[in-house]
Amino acid sequence: MMELVRAFADELASGRGRSEATVRGYAGDLADLVRFLAGQGVERPEDVRPHHLSLYMHRIRGDGRSEATVSRRLASARAFFAFLQRRGVIADNPAVRVERPRAARGKPRTLDAALVERLLAAPSPRTPAGLRDRAMLDLMYASGLKASELIALDVGDVRLDLSFVRCASGKKERLVPVDAVCARKLRDYLSEGRPRLARKGGEALFVNRAGGRITRQSLWKTIKKYAAECGLDPAAIAPQTLRHSFAVHLLERGADLRAVQDLLGHAHLSTTQIYASIARPRARDVFDRLHPRAAATGEYESME
Repeated sequence: MMELVRAFADELASGRGRSEATVRGYAGDLADLVRFLAGQGVERPEDVRPHHLSLYMHRIRGDGRSEATVSRRLASARAFFAFLQRRGVIADNPAVRVERPRAARGKPRTLDAALVERLLAAPSPRTPAGLRDRAMLDLMYASGLKASELIALDVGDVRLDLSFVRCASGKKERLVPVDAVCARKLRDYLSEGRPRLARKGGEALFVNRAGGRITRQSLWKTIKKYAAECGLDPAAIAPQTLRHSFAVHLLERGADLRAVQDLLGHAHLSTTQIYASIARPRARDVFDRLHPRAAATGEYESME
């Protein structure tokens, strides 16, 4: 069945223009499902029944995975069997008869500005890896990049002369601004750090000690390592924490919601609105800063 999984992954990459990270995610989910089905004695896709998939979802929950992970695995299975149905390999999609879990959507975890700066200051600028890490973490916060977008960047995507980075996700592309502090860290990495890491050449912006493109897993470990070093809870810090903090800090300082939507690359404003509930400033602060009569309020109070 793995040959069919590879054919499905090829279609995602070529026909649908999905990003490399997305294709890897689908392939990993489906490889795990194929192993489970083999353990159940199911080797052919036409023999898969809804109860096999329900057992698989039950096993994932038993492993302590979140409902969001269970939901994603089911979505991968549905897409895969829909592909097989289109190809005429199976008559019916067994995954559509398995109920999707309804996960409660919690608020994104963020850090206040002081804690962000503490995390960004953790990497040492004295080593090539440290120069890479300080540029990498700063860019995630400065531009609100996803982990998949960050690791997919090539050197040619960085235009420090114009203060932006070109970010591509699948067929979508956007330009994200880079501030002066982040630009300086990127220049230091490009001039002093990357040449000592990328000895084999290549186009990847952020590379590991072997010279290859840094992986998502390596990025996660890097952030958690620096979180522990600066006294933060590693379990509460992930790459998306910096992206969430980027959005909330902009909104707290009066940024327009649609501008933040564009910066994050969200297709729908409703996705961005979740940050507004976290960043909602105090009513008195808004009044004092924006209302034309705010300055006179104190005079009226002093006359009473």
